[in-house]
Amino acid sequence: CLGLHLAEASICMSTAGAMSLAVFDIPKVVGNGIEINPASSGTITGKHNSSHLKLFKCSIKPCSAKAVALVQQNI
Repeated sequence: CLGLHLAEASICMSTAGAMSLAVFDIPKVVGNGIEINPASSGTITGKHNSSHLKLFKCSIKPCSAKAVALVQQNI
């Protein structure tokens, strides 16, 4: 069944993406010494009726040197 294979591939890619993010620290952006909170209002509705959060600034840093090595190993 084509749908079954598509569903399994989708779950696999989602899990891999979530596990990849686990090695990063994603804190709020700091401006003038103050944390900037992203706007919590609203989503963007795309064509095909899908919705996602509006873009916001953040800082993405590896959690440790071991995390950097792990990411570089898999590139």
